[in-house]
Amino acid sequence: QIDSNGVQSYFVTGHGSINGIHIAENIVFAGCSTRVKGFDLATKNMVMNLPIPGAINYNDITSDNSGNIYITDFNAREIIKVNIESHVYSTFVTGLSLQPNGILFDEPNNRLLLCSFGYNIPILAIGLEDSSVSVVANTTLGQCDGFAKDDFGNYYISSWLTSSIYKFDSVFSNPPEVFYTNSGDPVDISYNSIDDILAVPLMNANAVVFLPVVPVSVGKEDGELPLDFKLNQNFPNPFNPKTLINYSIPEISFITIKVYDITGKEVVTLINEEKSSGTYEIEFNASLTARQGSELTSGIYFYQLIAANYVETKKMVLLK
Repeated sequence: QIDSNGVQSYFVTGHGSINGIHIAENIVFAGCSTRVKGFDLATKNMVMNLPIPGAINYNDITSDNSGNIYITDFNAREIIKVNIESHVYSTFVTGLSLQPNGILFDEPNNRLLLCSFGYNIPILAIGLEDSSVSVVANTTLGQCDGFAKDDFGNYYISSWLTSSIYKFDSVFSNPPEVFYTNSGDPVDISYNSIDDILAVPLMNANAVVFLPVVPVSVGKEDGELPLDFKLNQNFPNPFNPKTLINYSIPEISFITIKVYDITGKEVVTLINEEKSSGTYEIEFNASLTARQGSELTSGIYFYQLIAANYVETKKMVLLK
């Protein structure tokens, strides 16, 4: 686990190969080879340890809003359904032509979405009412792993073949665009809806990256205008020495963005001017403050947006 200060620690250890995790009802569920395990988020106690006959290699997990989780079995080419409370399980889908990997509950359409490990993979939809399987979109993607959706209706799929994450629109009507590429191989994807950030582990880089999903616009020329003031989490975080701060304003406003140290002392003023409606991005470079006579050490800093009657403060970590 990584806390809000960027401090890393082990949540649980000694549970074999863990291929996918998912949080539902304050439980961290994990696909562990031939078992589904669950750990209480607060106590870390194991509350589920479910062996399932015929299981080969459990992988990704998602949950619906009716108290069930769904697990892909990569090698058995099946999807297993487990009731969180009773631990009763059943085979939900079997006989898939490709090896199922990333899985996602698509609540508005009451279905599961699935990507697979193969080449020119189709994106599949699985109806929750009858387990029916249909093709949502055919793609040229290959060796796909993670699957996520943001609050703006966009879908994201990671591909080992190109070491990239691809972004799809809300109805998969357009070809996907490359959202992020890293030779460390992006795998599973989790979405933080509070800060609109994708958390992506890099399988071959021993790292996790955090990617903001709000598109950066300038003024009024980038389509739909924001409806509210919003200050997003900086990226990357932790950072050294540069990080990006993204913010939105719904109307022309005089805005100020300042950075403070943990004692409340002002470090730098990044913006102090009038801006028109839009979504913006600004860079904070800790090395520039050093050249101005304020040497910043590793630690927690705060950045604050003030606009009209709106004030929001967020925390970031400089890690040298």
